[in-house]
Amino acid sequence: MRSLAGRLIAVVLATSLVVVLATALLTQRITADELEDAFVQDQQQQDFVTDQLDAYLFLRGDWDGVQGLIDELAEILDERVVLTDTDLNIISDSDPTNPPLPDREAAFIDPTNPAEAFELPIDGVIFGDFDEDLYEACLDAFGIPFVLISDLGPQLLDEATEEELALAEECADQALVEEFQVAEPVGDERLQALVFIGDEGDTVLSGLDLGVDPMLWWVILGAFAVAAAITWFAVRRELEPVNQLVGAADRIGSGDLSARVDPTGSEELSRLSSSFNEMASSIETEDLRRREFTSDVAHELRTPLSNMRGYLESAQDGVSPLNGDLIDSLHEDALHMQAIVDDLQVLTLAEAGTLQVLLEQVSLGSLLSSVVTAHKLSADAKGVSLVAEETTDVVPADPARLRQVLSNLLSNAVRHTPAGGSVTLGTSSDGNQTVISVTDTGEGIGEEHLPRLFERFYRADSSRTKATGGSGLGLAIAKQLVEAHDGKLTVSSVVGEGTTFEVALPA
Repeated sequence: MRSLAGRLIAVVLATSLVVVLATALLTQRITADELEDAFVQDQQQQDFVTDQLDAYLFLRGDWDGVQGLIDELAEILDERVVLTDTDLNIISDSDPTNPPLPDREAAFIDPTNPAEAFELPIDGVIFGDFDEDLYEACLDAFGIPFVLISDLGPQLLDEATEEELALAEECADQALVEEFQVAEPVGDERLQALVFIGDEGDTVLSGLDLGVDPMLWWVILGAFAVAAAITWFAVRRELEPVNQLVGAADRIGSGDLSARVDPTGSEELSRLSSSFNEMASSIETEDLRRREFTSDVAHELRTPLSNMRGYLESAQDGVSPLNGDLIDSLHEDALHMQAIVDDLQVLTLAEAGTLQVLLEQVSLGSLLSSVVTAHKLSADAKGVSLVAEETTDVVPADPARLRQVLSNLLSNAVRHTPAGGSVTLGTSSDGNQTVISVTDTGEGIGEEHLPRLFERFYRADSSRTKATGGSGLGLAIAKQLVEAHDGKLTVSSVVGEGTTFEVALPA
């Protein structure tokens, strides 16, 4: 069984079966113990009543005047006691209203059966005439439980231990006046009687069967079947989001990157579905960017290659002379393609985390001054003012990589700042990090472009000509180089007012 649903169902059903079986058997055992205790108590009551009635019949020879004994027995047992003949005619009843008899008799008194008549000693000791006061005092002294029965005297109520029987026999010997001798049973069938204990509807626990009721097994089977059905539907419902995830994953594996799932089910499965959707969106976005990147690279290389091919074919056909101007143009296109290839290599190394960064203590004052000097000629030609604020800050950095970042930011700022504008390089430090800012008063960048500004080949104006800038990889490379220094590159801009890039480096 390899499916998750099958395993869950098997585990739940096995657990349910164990619980149901354990509960059923425990209930059966407890019930059996309670019934057995009740049976023992009921049997003791029957034996006690029968012993007293047997003794009464032996002493009196008939049932005349037995009502007093019946009442006393009923009071002792706190139960109704009825004595009837074999035709169910009531001889004596502790309930004067004579309601219907119980369903079953508790005992049968047969004075004609020598094997059952007067099993002596009836009270567990000696059958005879006693000094009741002396006998009672002796039993009290030894702590032996008994009850007083009219005409019969003290009678042992509970089953006595061997030690208690021995002590009771000593008491009987001391109090004995005359021991009765029983030679023959009464022998009169008319004195046969039935004893009933309890009320109508009470169950006499004779012949109690404490075995496992076959119905119990049907109950267990039914409970197991219900548990199986509930488990099946519950597991199917809970695993539906998992099946959706599997289906969506298969679709993505087949190339359908738009596959998504509804975040339903339990909290954990809902979170898993949401995470899956985020992952799928990320994969789809990265795939789109990969396609765009491939298209952008093809476009960036196609233009200079087309130019070079056109010039060379023109020269081959003798249409254009292979002079210095043509060679300069071909060289410029070659340099442009080389720059794209170099930038791609740097970007690939930076994204893979394998770009080598050699840290040393760099004076930002000297670095900013040299970067401004390098771009001053192009800025002056456009009428843009370049300013580097004085600073004494020193940061751990790779001077060549940091200069590459600042040069890229500064060239972009000059390119997008109109004549009469300015570009300012400044620094600030709070002890934990140093921030280098490049601020221009140029045209600004629309808010909708800011989230994608550091993507490869992305341009806010969608222009792809050399007149508006380089390869479109500069900002992506700058971001990767800053992050290689454990820093962060951010941008803020207001259209019509200008843009500020900030490079935050650990101090």
